[in-house]
Amino acid sequence: MDTQPKTILKHRAHKIRISDPTEAQIEFFRKCVGTKRFVFNNGQRVWQDKYQAKEKTSANIIRNFFVGKKKEAGLEWLGDVPKSVIQGAAEDLGSAYLRFFKKVSCYPKQKHRKDSEQSAVVNNDPSTIRLNGKSAYIPKLGWIKLREECRYKDCKYISLVLTVKNNKWYLVVRAEIEVTEGGDNQPIRDGSCDFGLTSDLTIGNDTYCEKLVGPKPLRKGEKKLSKLQRQLAKKKYGSSGYCKKQYQVAKYHEKMANQRKDWQHKATSKIAGMFNRFYIENLNTKGMMKNHKLAKAISDVGWGELKRQLHYKLETIEIDRYFPSSQLCNCCDHKQKLKLSDRIWECGKCHTLHDRDENAQINILIEGRRVYDEIMEQGKAYGVYLFALSRMKEFMDKNTARTAGIYASGDEGNAPDKESGEKPCVGEAGTKLVVSVSGLGCEHAQLLTVFGVRSRNKRMADQNSSQQTSK
Repeated sequence: MDTQPKTILKHRAHKIRISDPTEAQIEFFRKCVGTKRFVFNNGQRVWQDKYQAKEKTSANIIRNFFVGKKKEAGLEWLGDVPKSVIQGAAEDLGSAYLRFFKKVSCYPKQKHRKDSEQSAVVNNDPSTIRLNGKSAYIPKLGWIKLREECRYKDCKYISLVLTVKNNKWYLVVRAEIEVTEGGDNQPIRDGSCDFGLTSDLTIGNDTYCEKLVGPKPLRKGEKKLSKLQRQLAKKKYGSSGYCKKQYQVAKYHEKMANQRKDWQHKATSKIAGMFNRFYIENLNTKGMMKNHKLAKAISDVGWGELKRQLHYKLETIEIDRYFPSSQLCNCCDHKQKLKLSDRIWECGKCHTLHDRDENAQINILIEGRRVYDEIMEQGKAYGVYLFALSRMKEFMDKNTARTAGIYASGDEGNAPDKESGEKPCVGEAGTKLVVSVSGLGCEHAQLLTVFGVRSRNKRMADQNSSQQTSK
């Protein structure tokens, strides 16, 4: 039965530079980021003390601890900034520890006043957020001027976050907007992409292929950057000249990063406008960055950021990272060993001349369609949309996340349960497993839930018990 188009809620953010802040406003901004840094660092010490004392602790406990400190002598300045600054710092600390306990990231690090980027939540109450054209209202400060209007209007604003980088102040407006998604009658426009070094992105489908080449700002600007760094090395550390030259180096780094980010957003937005389902490779970017011959080229394009943007801008399916997309002939499926320098090669079986990147893009498209059709036809999975990150974490409970072993390839995985050591098996009714197909964003995800899964050990135990009973 065809489904009708539906309206869903998604979180979006718009980062706007603050226009010519006054000295009083800059002083207030510094108080906000300084208070956030103070709460985060000292809250980490409180967390450690409570953990060693085997006391229960959480982000709410840390928040209430510092809210009570406002009335103590010497800490009255905690009340000079909006209350959301302390709340946001406590939530960030709790999130950092949660990621550490789940082994997603390393142990939380202390924040320093010389960090390149700092931030603070200045308003997290949707009912009090006020935007008027190129102006925004900050509690306990008043109205501030912005360089441009917020692109999201007539929607629910979630929070205002103050950030600073290279002495430039920005306001991040987070909003909840309504997005209409088509039903089953919506035509499928699928495509694929191959990440490369000579041509950064090769996108296309059955009838279309295009190579997108990025600006490569690091490669073009490394001579000037080397000159600035040599001049910085000759300055006396901590002197006025050293600080000025250090600012010039940071400013040039920011320029290159902005050029790269601008191209990344334009490329991914173009892909999102052309396709509504996209297939990419599940590349081990972190491992490839350890190769000193490839690291600079990969980082200059930003493969990881490109994948992140693709995941939240459209439905993205990743195929197996070991699929030989470049070595397979898309005409006869003949596999031929190639060197990295072989950009154009001839198939040894059907003698078809291939462009390496275009051939890989077509193979990824074919494999992506096979993966998607196999999962759908088997009837083992159906789409479950979880739009809040907290709900997604609750859904992926211990028994689900630890035994997840079925991936987008549709094959049986090899991820055992950390507690029992059991491996998942497809085919019988039992536990639920999560199949990683794509993410709809940093705070949203599209998951496929597979029913009818039971571990091998449990199945063998049931068979043995039934045999003994029959005897």
